[in-house]
Amino acid sequence: MKALALVFLSGMGMVYGIEDGGWPAYGRDAGGTRYSPLKQINSANVTKLKIAWTYHTHALDPQTDLNRKAAFEATPILFEGSLYLSTPFDQVMALDAATGAEKWKYDPDVDRRSSYSEVTSRGVSAWADPNAPPGAICRARGLVIIPTGSASPDFYGGERPGDNAYANSVVALRAATGELVWSFQVVHHDLWDYDLASQPVLLTFRGRQAVAVTTKMQRFCSRSRNR
Repeated sequence: MKALALVFLSGMGMVYGIEDGGWPAYGRDAGGTRYSPLKQINSANVTKLKIAWTYHTHALDPQTDLNRKAAFEATPILFEGSLYLSTPFDQVMALDAATGAEKWKYDPDVDRRSSYSEVTSRGVSAWADPNAPPGAICRARGLVIIPTGSASPDFYGGERPGDNAYANSVVALRAATGELVWSFQVVHHDLWDYDLASQPVLLTFRGRQAVAVTTKMQRFCSRSRNR
């Protein structure tokens, strides 16, 4: 069981209209609701589905040890009939959603197979790269809401004294200026790699507008916000 952190907001709009039933963002909409109104596939016909096409990225070379360090974890993006996906090595493909035919391939042309290494020391990172959950957007208030990771080294705090502010946190920034509006830290001075690896979701909870994010801890935490 994973915990759920809730941050309550006031005056935050929750309407995200996507008319064509596509999936144009990681969580489908800017609020990360992951809800689709499509009804063509339902409990009565789901068992009759068949594979229409298969596409292979060929990004992982079985002759190397990269299979231990990388995995295909991208959420395909469906927009105007095209399906976009990325590989663990920053390659991006656009496919015809109906046939699976490749439309184009972007490759940064960086040979990481010979230089891949684990990061040994860094500051606080935000989980917002092509293969990891991004933040959420509150358009009504002009906020970008971002989950952050734990500071390195993960399991030893002797090299990072203090409470490591903004690590293991939900951070809200003013989209127009980058100004910090508020933050909520789920664990102080993390020694267990309890990073926030899930996209924040904008929702209504018991009649109040809120931001929710799952954590790696088996507890429930909530906090009111007036801004």
